[in-house]
Amino acid sequence: MLAVRQVVVSLLFYITAGLLLPAGALSQSQAEQRQRRDDPQSDIDPRRILSQARRSQERFELVRRYHFPKGYARTGECDERIGRLCMWHQRGDDEIPEEPSEVREARKRLILDLEEAAVVLPADDWITGQLVKYLVEDGRADAAYDAARRCLPASDWWCSALTGYALHKRGQYEAAEAAFADALAAMDPEQRCRWRDISLLIAGDLARDYRRRSCRERETIERRVWWLADPLYLYPGNDRLTEQLARQVQIQMQEDAAPPFEIAWGSDLREVVLRYGWPTHFEQAQSFGVRTIGQLPTVIHHHPDGRTFVPPPAAAEGLGNVGAEGWPLLPAKPRSEYAPAYAEFDSVTEHQLALFRRGDSAIVVAAVEIDREGGWGAGPVQAALFVAHDERSAPARSTVTMTSEEKAVLTVTVAAEPAIASLELLSADAKKAGRARYGIRPPATPRTVLAISDILVLDEPAVLPSYLTQALPHTRGLLQARGNERIALYWELYGLQPQGEHLRMSLTLTRKGSNLFRTITDWIGIASEDRPLSLDWEEAVDRRYAATPRSLTVELPKMDKGTYALELQVSACGREPVIASREVVVRE
Repeated sequence: MLAVRQVVVSLLFYITAGLLLPAGALSQSQAEQRQRRDDPQSDIDPRRILSQARRSQERFELVRRYHFPKGYARTGECDERIGRLCMWHQRGDDEIPEEPSEVREARKRLILDLEEAAVVLPADDWITGQLVKYLVEDGRADAAYDAARRCLPASDWWCSALTGYALHKRGQYEAAEAAFADALAAMDPEQRCRWRDISLLIAGDLARDYRRRSCRERETIERRVWWLADPLYLYPGNDRLTEQLARQVQIQMQEDAAPPFEIAWGSDLREVVLRYGWPTHFEQAQSFGVRTIGQLPTVIHHHPDGRTFVPPPAAAEGLGNVGAEGWPLLPAKPRSEYAPAYAEFDSVTEHQLALFRRGDSAIVVAAVEIDREGGWGAGPVQAALFVAHDERSAPARSTVTMTSEEKAVLTVTVAAEPAIASLELLSADAKKAGRARYGIRPPATPRTVLAISDILVLDEPAVLPSYLTQALPHTRGLLQARGNERIALYWELYGLQPQGEHLRMSLTLTRKGSNLFRTITDWIGIASEDRPLSLDWEEAVDRRYAATPRSLTVELPKMDKGTYALELQVSACGREPVIASREVVVRE
């Protein structure tokens, strides 16, 4: 949840505006409308029609402000200051409250006013834009789409932008992309550059490089960022891109209209909308101490399920640069957020991904398990693995629908080059999604150099696997284990001498986070709690194929809970040792 605290809202303003009589606030406008209906010969004055529509919109926002629920604003130092606004990035059980019935009824009256005005002035950009906006607010995205389609283009691009906005709110993201593309194409170059601008969403060297470029030169960065920002490749359309363009439409609607809060529209509010979207609800903040009349800050809340989908700068600069930990959906201080309407998102932190060389290609293996009682429900869950090298080519993909299963194992074969891997889960029934997306860098090692694959952790099979295809069904989706449990490991070696080699291998399991004293005592043999497993062996290995499979069954000792590093080292005479590692979480 993001809370934006504004400066000062005066109670006296509400009283002098006559807001304490909201029931009759629209009576004058409605009387004028009845007079026009009874007298069809009356002259139509476009300025008067537009003025009445504007007054209706202002009166509605006064009603909305009057019915803001009471709450308490945070005090103390801001997490971030944006112009006049103090922001706090706080997480919790912030629920979107039900809107008061008085506000809902007032909005319906406003929509009737705007619909009548749109009949008389169908080419007025302001009237059509406000009608579409408030229909969406009222939960009538289909009616908003119909209103956008009836739009007559006073501005060449505005009707297409409104159509894209309504389609985005309907969840038709591919169609929204097309409509927004039409709108951008019809804009003059300066406005198109402003609408495409992503400088507020990115940071670091990437942002500095982006700002130095001309609008045309920026397009390569924009394409890369939006490709990586797509919440799910599994879901049609790029809704993070259409959300950003919908925010531009919302800003255009708001810049020449009465706001729902008593503060003049400015660049700070524009920035907040571009980064975090339009607020979900507002509160009239009360202080914990004595409050002075005229000092009533408004707290603006953004969606509690917002996630950061815009990639970290390092990912956009090089696909293999960012691991899973470097691309969080819930950073402590998010630069931007978006809450998809079709699902609540979580990071898939518990999964297994491994790479295996095949000449100039690589097999990518991903395994994931879901907890049916942990929010996924009993319905079908789609699981998918996507691996892509750039935004211009279609990704390699593997998909499966888990009907009652709790585990999925997916594989794709790709070129052995840096790429983005995206492991994705989606339950339409439970409206829940999960994602693990990060860079992978398959080893491009010469065939004569000793190399090792990733380690694949398996449930103990009846017979140890001799090939990768035999290992896949046993692959664990959760890298968790218990003390005294038996597990199996599978890995591959590459670059062995044609006549075979004598190899020395060691396998250790070391608790992560060991302090210096315990590390030293382990080394000299005084204590072993942080290294509960250490195996060494030698074997002569024949080279039959370019990839030499190996597997092993291990009985884990009794261990304390925690995260452990499983490390496998392989060495041969006259060769540089090679190491593969994998984290395993011990639950009990």
